Amino acid sequence: MIYFTQLCKVALSALLLLPITVDAEPLHIGSITNEYVAEIKKFKPLTEYLRTQLSSQNIGPITLVISNSMEDMADKIRSGEVDLFIDSPYPSIVVSQHAGAEMRLRRWKKGVESYHSVIFVRKESPFSTLDDLKGQRIAFEEPFSTASYFLGKVELIKQGIKPVALPNRAHPHNTAPNQISYLFSGEDSTTITWVLRKRVEAGAINQQKFNKLKPKIRNQLKIIHHSPSVPRHIVSFRANLPQQTVDAVSKALLTMEQSEAGRAALQAFERTRKFGTIPAAFQDNLQQLKEIIKQTDSP
Repeated sequence: MIYFTQLCKVALSALLLLPITVDAEPLHIGSITNEYVAEIKKFKPLTEYLRTQLSSQNIGPITLVISNSMEDMADKIRSGEVDLFIDSPYPSIVVSQHAGAEMRLRRWKKGVESYHSVIFVRKESPFSTLDDLKGQRIAFEEPFSTASYFLGKVELIKQGIKPVALPNRAHPHNTAPNQISYLFSGEDSTTITWVLRKRVEAGAINQQKFNKLKPKIRNQLKIIHHSPSVPRHIVSFRANLPQQTVDAVSKALLTMEQSEAGRAALQAFERTRKFGTIPAAFQDNLQQLKEIIKQTDSP
């Protein structure tokens, strides 16, 4: 009996010395696209890097969750299907508004820290200010674009001009004194063509793209307005994600540029330069954009 009691004590001691295993928590990164396979390939360098960096924090596996709309992405964040979301400011703001996600970091996508929108017209046109565009037509690229739609549209709203969507270029446009009609061209190059061929009076694209136009084309155009600058890309976390997870992921992203493996992953992830915090000036700009979305019930 004494031997049996001693044996039980030894067995209990051995059990207490065994390492306690904690199940790793998966991390789901969200992205909006209609190109599922291409998006998985695009994000693979980032997800693989985070997998190696976060495994010691009991975080993993790292998976990409694809959505085809801002509304669906917001639903996935609210339900916990997505933990962090990486996109340009416009989708990030809309998702933040609808899902309570926190815009925490910025990404230097393709090496670009920030960008802004320019509204342009033909060089020989009589338009020189946004007020001159009242009753006219403007072309934007697509409904998800930050610089080629959202920022330009917001600048019109701030000026007291109400943008009104047209179903197509053949549809008669509104000539109300405080309105401007807008259409989606589908491509920035098409926006430029429409302006040059007088199919619309104005267009909006980001400043870098305008600067890269061939001189022969650029010299036929003139910029009449610049929007404030915003981060090129934003990293948002769902509101109820554990703080230790937010801190661990943030640290992994912020320190990527400090190691050879991290720099290689950044370069492979669409030539990303680095991740960083969002400066106060950009935070103010983003907050102003949020307020306009509230006031206009989505621009």
